[in-house]
Amino acid sequence: MAHDIRGPLYAVALSMDLLRRSEVLDEKLRPSVERGRSSLLRAERIVAGLLDFARAGARPEPGARCVVSEVLDDVISELRPVAEEEKIALSVAPVPPGEVACAPGILTSLLSNLLRNAIKYMDDMPVRRIVVRVERREAQILIEVEDTRPGLAPDVLESVFQPYVRAGRKLQPEIGLGLATVRRLAEAHGGRGALAAGTRQPLLV
Repeated sequence: MAHDIRGPLYAVALSMDLLRRSEVLDEKLRPSVERGRSSLLRAERIVAGLLDFARAGARPEPGARCVVSEVLDDVISELRPVAEEEKIALSVAPVPPGEVACAPGILTSLLSNLLRNAIKYMDDMPVRRIVVRVERREAQILIEVEDTRPGLAPDVLESVFQPYVRAGRKLQPEIGLGLATVRRLAEAHGGRGALAAGTRQPLLV
């Protein structure tokens, strides 16, 4: 599936590049075009990382590394406007230096899933805030997404990591693969994914 997605992405990216170089492009639209191009490049990295992962038999690519702060900055730059549209304050605590043993596209997929999940299910909460924290723990890095949603009951903390299980609003148009993908990718790369009761949604890599 990842292989099939790359074709349309390439076609859209080519069209976007042609638009960027066009002399008739309204300068007021240029920032939107640049954001669209950045999002396409980010999608390509995700697809490429997942495709490489699948081709390797769902095993991490040997020697793959990525800088956490660089990937996180990239994901935040894409999702901050989405959060602002929903009137959600999205912030990141100071990030310590560090790398994790996975391709940039894999970590992008993990972080995007967690943050989009937090934004999507904020619903009508009066306090609308998402905070991302990164903490070094000896040879590991903890990446934690904390939000002001009501949170999940303790009895569903494990089941939501199963494919097609949904614990949020049934009206949301999705099939319940986000957190399952997060945990499986994390565990395949030597980490683990976990949820805490209440408001926190941490991922340990």
